[in-house]
Amino acid sequence: MLNPNLEWTLLDKLGEGTYGQVYRAKYINSNATVAVKIVRIQNDDTSSDFENELNILKNISKQQENLPNFIGIYGDCDSFKVPRIWLIMEICSLGPVGRLLKNIEKKTHITKLEKEKLIAFALQSTLKALKYLHESGIMHRGRFR
Repeated sequence: MLNPNLEWTLLDKLGEGTYGQVYRAKYINSNATVAVKIVRIQNDDTSSDFENELNILKNISKQQENLPNFIGIYGDCDSFKVPRIWLIMEICSLGPVGRLLKNIEKKTHITKLEKEKLIAFALQSTLKALKYLHESGIMHRGRFR
């Protein structure tokens, strides 16, 4: 498996997923940024859960416009020599929807109706993605803030 540190530089922590931490990372040879989920493989259960998640990412990649594209998989070890897997995927460059809406409000003079239309569009996009996942037999367990 390729060493991620030869191609990617971790930037800031974006959050935590079910099986690992999620970071913004930059491709060393360009300014391209991605989301990286780093999973520590500590036992067979973690390995099995990771394989399921990897298969899901591969299967949903490029299948629905509101889901992230899977870019690749890398591996290394942490400072305690525990194996880690890096899942590289497309990042939502505009950030969370709530922050995006707040930024739009600050920079423009949108009406309450326009704001409600933006929220409706964001919810519609999210529901389309969830519908695709559920129709594909995938349950999303993400946390909302």
